[in-house]
Amino acid sequence: VPAHHLAGRAHFRAEQRVDAGEAGEGEHRLLDRDVAERAGVSLGVVHYCFVDKDELVDNVIGAANEELAAATRAFLNLDLSSGETGPAALEELVHEALNLQWRVISSSPDRQLLTYEIAAYSIRLRPPEKDNLALDQYRGYDELVEMVLRRAGESSQMDWDDFPAIVRATGAILDGAVLRWLIDRDDDSFTRSMEIGIKAVVDSARPAAE
Repeated sequence: VPAHHLAGRAHFRAEQRVDAGEAGEGEHRLLDRDVAERAGVSLGVVHYCFVDKDELVDNVIGAANEELAAATRAFLNLDLSSGETGPAALEELVHEALNLQWRVISSSPDRQLLTYEIAAYSIRLRPPEKDNLALDQYRGYDELVEMVLRRAGESSQMDWDDFPAIVRATGAILDGAVLRWLIDRDDDSFTRSMEIGIKAVVDSARPAAE
């Protein structure tokens, strides 16, 4: 990547990148002119900062993921040395972690909708068996879920036999619940759905081997 693109992106702040991606309609909303207008910069700045549309979309994904990553870090930095262990402690910790992420999600519905649109946009461009932006996007989600579950499991002295499958299932539960919430904006139903999902994750756990 040319040095001037790297330097330019440093001035195209994360919030501008996310706001830019929210311009326009549907999968065609990431038009250069819409991006420039939404971000409050000239069209030339967009062309200067990004090599192509894929690079721009990748930056939008990164900026959106960083917000969820910040919520995850907030959970990881909590003092979890209460001494409580077992399924009830695990359920409380997972619930607390997902609540932190939910605050981010519920405060920015348009931004969350954009991440689904980016995934659809990416899948249409390239089949799932090849590297694409949607795969990168969801691998990032998986990493955040993995960090949360690993920390919650260690603190509650609980573990899972098939940890990768639990990570994927937990991410899918949250992802599906958020998409449904974006459709009906029913906070109570979202909360209940997540309670059921968290219980399923906890019920799949067992005491960690000593």
